[in-house]
This record gives sequence, structure tokens and C-alpha cells, in this order.
Amino acid sequence: MRNKLLGIYALSIGLLITACESMVEIEPKNELSSGMVFQNVTGAEAVLNSAYNRMIRSNASYGRDLVLMGDALADNIYTASEHSSQRWNTVNVNNIGAHYSSWQVSYQIINDLNEILASAPDIPVTDSEQPRLNSVLAQAYTLRGLVYFDLARVYGYEPNKIPTTGTGAGFDRSAVIRLTPTNSVESAQPIRRSSIVETYTQVENDLTTAIGLFANATKTSNAYLTLGTAYALRGRLNLYWERWESAISDFDAAFTNSDAVLTDDIVSAFTSENNPEAFTQLTVDFATQALGSGDSPYGYTHRPGYNGIQTFGGQTLANEVFELFDEGDDRLGLIFEDAGYNWSNKYNGAAGLYADNLNIIRYSDVLLMKAEALARLERYGEAAALVSELRTNRNASVADVPTGAAIMGYIKVERVRELHFEGQRWFDLKRWGEGITKPAQATGASFIPHDDFRILASIPATQITLFPELPQNPGY
Repeated sequence: MRNKLLGIYALSIGLLITACESMVEIEPKNELSSGMVFQNVTGAEAVLNSAYNRMIRSNASYGRDLVLMGDALADNIYTASEHSSQRWNTVNVNNIGAHYSSWQVSYQIINDLNEILASAPDIPVTDSEQPRLNSVLAQAYTLRGLVYFDLARVYGYEPNKIPTTGTGAGFDRSAVIRLTPTNSVESAQPIRRSSIVETYTQVENDLTTAIGLFANATKTSNAYLTLGTAYALRGRLNLYWERWESAISDFDAAFTNSDAVLTDDIVSAFTSENNPEAFTQLTVDFATQALGSGDSPYGYTHRPGYNGIQTFGGQTLANEVFELFDEGDDRLGLIFEDAGYNWSNKYNGAAGLYADNLNIIRYSDVLLMKAEALARLERYGEAAALVSELRTNRNASVADVPTGAAIMGYIKVERVRELHFEGQRWFDLKRWGEGITKPAQATGASFIPHDDFRILASIPATQITLFPELPQNPGY
């Protein structure tokens, strides 16, 4: 497996949507039209790379926030203000407006993907080229499903967790669903947000279509979205939807259709060019980082001046998380002490200065999600066996792993031990409807109940100004 290091593409397809979906920019005359680009599979692959590139170059997307901010918004991170250069100080105490801001870049990515899905099927190909084209289409559907699911997680509630109290009581709006390219003023007309169930259904449709296309597609490495990734993501969707049996089936298919494995050296896995647990792993380095240097995940999780490298680091591991580990647990090797704090070394610059390996979804995450679905079905013994498998692999004790109903609570804690600093904690607490208890170190922060309006990010103000019927999320 080879890791995908994405460079910057100068290619522009059609008209780029701006922060305001009701507006478009005029295409510069020196850029290529979609008709010129989609003449062969290579052109379609270039547009797909553009979509990947937007995803990892943006700090608001997988370049940083979607792989890390969830821990600061929740309870895995304490922001040490003396080291943070004001980065995420307000995020860590959940100030109004200190939240995800992925709306604009998400729709830029979606527009690239809609260009592919509208034009690529008409590319004339030979029989030998068809699997390669199918691979492009399968990845495009998978990536669009991922982006829409992330929009749903950030800006909307889960289908079965709509609050019945508070400012968001009964609020069921989610993403704006655009399935065709925004390449004219007419196609950029404003659209109201779809319901939560409509958005989830669209994500499911995209991932299901991708799975079908992957059946006759050129096999790609973990440097791209793959068949195993598509199954894993659909399983996560089903888990959030509380469709437990469907989630288990998808997780099993993800394991079967991926080269990902449970590694016996978790520390080396996070310094490897090819993390053996990654269903999909992308790499972004100094040359392709949106703002470079300290704004990378490495730059946020290492103290300024650590090893002589300038960063904006201040995102430290909360004391409560560190105390969850047994002595001898291999995962302690991913944590280091410096300047009086515990720090995560999951983003470690092993690929070069400020270079970060970004796991889109990881084997142990899928394993724990399957255990959770089993526990919800009261198949407690099977759930416990999966947790024990993971803990044995990490050289952690299994003596206290429950085999009854208490396994559900144990899984929740195990997800903290395993997935801290991987961006999942905020979404886990949100989908469980549990609210957020802030780290004791975060003075000035207080418990955030599930019906607090700050659970959802705000829609950009420019969107609401131009189209108030969108609508904005409650409380903003």
C-alpha cells in the first residue's frame, strides 16, 4: 500500500461556488471548462485529486479541524493557553461561535465531485479502461457521502437524538443537498436545508452506489477511498442512525474488503507512511498545507519550540484521559510529557516538517463501533470479545472487561483511550445525547447539556443574510 501525498492542482472545473451558495464566481478565461477536462479518464482523475486536495489543504476540513477539533470541543483536550498562541482557547471552553467552520470548503469539494458525477460517465472508454473510470466514480460517490455526512454531524442532530427541550427542540434541518454542478447563475439558486433523515438517506445512497461501482473498479491502495472505506463509512452512518444490524453487516464487509489490520505496534503505526490500521490514510505536508507550519495538526499538538520547531501548540491531553490507561498499555507510547503537560504524538512529523498522516477511518474505530452495535442488541459477550481483542493487542489488561450490560459504558471509555486526538469524541458524545463534561483543567468551562444550542455549529452569516429561509441553526 502506498500513501497518497497530494499536491496542489491548478485545475479549475466550471464555476467555483463561494461562501454564499447563491453566488458564483466568473470563470477566468485561462482556466479549463468541464467539456475540455472530461475528455478522458485522466481528466476525471485530476478533478478527483482536486477534491481530495481541497479536503486536506483546508484547516477547516481534514487538514486539521475534522481530525482534531472534536477533542478540544469535548473533553479529551485541555488547551494550555501559555503555549497556544490564542489558538482554540475559546474552542476549549465552548464560547459561542468557537466551533467547526467547514461549510464553505465542504461545498467546494461537493462541487468538484458533482462535476465528476455529471460528466465522467459520458467519457468514451475502452473495456480495459472501464474499471479505472469506475474507480473514479466510486471514489467520488464515497467522498461525497463522507462530506455530506460530516456536514450532517457538524450542523445537524442525529435522526434519533433531536432534542425535545431547549432552543433546538424539534429542529430537524441538516445539509443543503446539491447533486448537480454549480456552473451557472441558474444552477446556483438557493436551496433550503434538507431534513436530517433526507440527508442521511442521501449519504446512504451515495455510499451504496459507490459500493456497487467498486465491484468492477481498479483496486486502489489505502491512499484513496476504497471499497473497505465505503463499507466502514456506511456502517458508521448506520450506527449514528441506530440501525444496529445494518451497521454490524457493513463493519464485517469493511473488514473483509480492506487490507487494514489490527497492528501489534500501535506506536510505529502512527509514524508509518502506511498505517496498517488505516482504511484510508492521506498525507499533507508543508508544501500542500493550507497555511503551512504551525496550523497543521502537528503544529497544534506540540509546544512552540519543541525540538526547535515553531508551532502554535497548546492542545494537550486532558489529565482525566491520561489517568484512564493501565501501566504497560502500548498506547501510552503515543503520549509524551513536556513542560508540565501530557501531549499526543499521533501527529509527529515523521513524514517531514509539519507533515501529518491523516486517517480517514481506522480499524480499531470500526472494531469498537461494531462492539457498540452488538452491545445495543444485548449481544454483550460478543461485544466484550471484540473489546478484549483490542486491549490484548494493546497489552492492556482484560480482567475488568464486563461481559454483561456494563460493556456499553466500557466501550465508551475504550473509545477515549483508543481514539483520543482523532476527532471523534465530540461526535460520540453528541450522538449518545450525553452532553459534555469539560476537563477540570479548563477553568471557566462548564457542563454543556445535549440540548444546548452550542452542540451545533452555526451556518455562516453570509449564507443567512442572502437566504434567511435556509435557515440558521437555533440559538444563533
